Amino acid sequence: INNLANFTYIININNTYIYLYIRLAPLPPAMREAAHYATFKRAADRMVAAPAAARVRKVAFESFARLGQDVNLLSKLADETGIAGLRECFKSVSQMVALLTSNNIAAIADEVDRFQRFGSVDLRLLKAVLDKYREPASGALSLLGGLAGGSSAAAGRRKEVDAALRKLRELVRE
Repeated sequence: INNLANFTYIININNTYIYLYIRLAPLPPAMREAAHYATFKRAADRMVAAPAAARVRKVAFESFARLGQDVNLLSKLADETGIAGLRECFKSVSQMVALLTSNNIAAIADEVDRFQRFGSVDLRLLKAVLDKYREPASGALSLLGGLAGGSSAAAGRRKEVDAALRKLRELVRE
């Protein structure tokens, strides 16, 4: 079922892109580029803001692996347009996904690492997402490389998230 859902999702994205391409094709190149940029930027902004929305109560980091797949697909579509720099619309969401799917969320506390690898991540949004973190369900596959099963891996992840949150609270106050 997941493969079917993924396939349907990809078909819907491709159909949307084809629709946009057909609708935008008659426009002058500058207007077409502006419309593409506005569309892709809006999609990226919504992808970044969605996990921090008030209606979202809890966030499992496994969902960011799926979001990463979506970002990769949309980045490929951006490249296919031939519009220079369109892929950059997804920079902040790509960096947030990379951070949250890594085994080192605490990297956000290192100033050099933060600016070099995660410079486009909005720290307020990241703090809001980390505030909603929940551990994987018992027996669920963990991003830490094994079964969570209430193990010390989940507890270690919680400690890492708490340490990152403390640092973010200091940074966001500034």
